[in-house]
Amino acid sequence: MRIEPPEVASSVSSLIDRFDADMRVARASELALAGRLLQAESLLCQHGLLPKTALEMDLLARINVRQGRLLDALRRWREASQLSEERSFECEIRTLLDYAASVNERRKWLLVSISSAWVIVVISLAILYLVHR
Repeated sequence: MRIEPPEVASSVSSLIDRFDADMRVARASELALAGRLLQAESLLCQHGLLPKTALEMDLLARINVRQGRLLDALRRWREASQLSEERSFECEIRTLLDYAASVNERRKWLLVSISSAWVIVVISLAILYLVHR
């Protein structure tokens, strides 16, 4: 039986871990594209733990966006930025914040529109009541 030096064993273990992470990302991507977001999320968050790589965290953030969980997505991209030495994910964060601001603006206009319509209905009913009295 041949005993491997600790550096070789560590290197092999690291390669296996990287391969496993890449396979998880590939499968989770397939699931997410098929609309099976909860299954994709559970594959990335095994045993209820957050992913350990920036790539997995990025995919989880994208899944969170599709689920409408924008704050979770923002947190995941910030965590991915801390995990990655090559990439900062600032573009995704800015895009998400811009999207959230536009959604908030549309909600304001929707609320104003509904309130205006309600006021018109109430005034119309009051006028009809006074005319037919």
